Amino acid sequence: MKGNELTLGVAGTSSAAKIPTFFDVGFYRGVSSVRGTSLSIFSTADNAFSGMSSYDVYIPASKIRGYVVRIEADEVYAVSGVVYLPDGTIWTNGASPVYSMKEEGCDAALTMTDLYLFSDSDGRFVLSDLEPGTYAFDVQYGDKWLLYSFDVAAAEDHVSDIQMLGAIAENADLTVSAPYADAYEYSGEVSYMNGTDFWNMLYPPMEVAV
Repeated sequence: MKGNELTLGVAGTSSAAKIPTFFDVGFYRGVSSVRGTSLSIFSTADNAFSGMSSYDVYIPASKIRGYVVRIEADEVYAVSGVVYLPDGTIWTNGASPVYSMKEEGCDAALTMTDLYLFSDSDGRFVLSDLEPGTYAFDVQYGDKWLLYSFDVAAAEDHVSDIQMLGAIAENADLTVSAPYADAYEYSGEVSYMNGTDFWNMLYPPMEVAV
């Protein structure tokens, strides 16, 4: 959460107040010494593509005058890429469940996640809240099913950016079983783009578009 804006809400109230920070440490002075204090801390970043994070903290009543609370934020990332079919056309308006994938030798082992992938009219998909690892999704190609996979890199300096899969997915050296006919993977170099530049790329300002 380093560099993020922090706001804090107290149980029993309907408002949240911004927490002042100094050297990336936030300070709150409303802890009670006679009763427990329940707090909700919200973390947001200007360039963060992922949604706001929230954390619940309970501090018991104590005569201690001060507390230090360290919150471990989940390491999650956003990824975007374009899906090209084997004939060079793009996969427009497609949809698929997202799988967590592990390679067992040359075989692909898939585990269902709670995420779903959609491609737009340009064949582009965007996924957020992904932990580092390898993921895959289904692509229908005629009467066949293809498996596409990509890696999410652990890059703390770019946790608020979008990982751009610039390369066209190519044949993967994987053995897939029915219903898949073949497997493809994004194996090129990943670049990074902040949220503002990403949306300007998709929807350029009028003077740029003209």
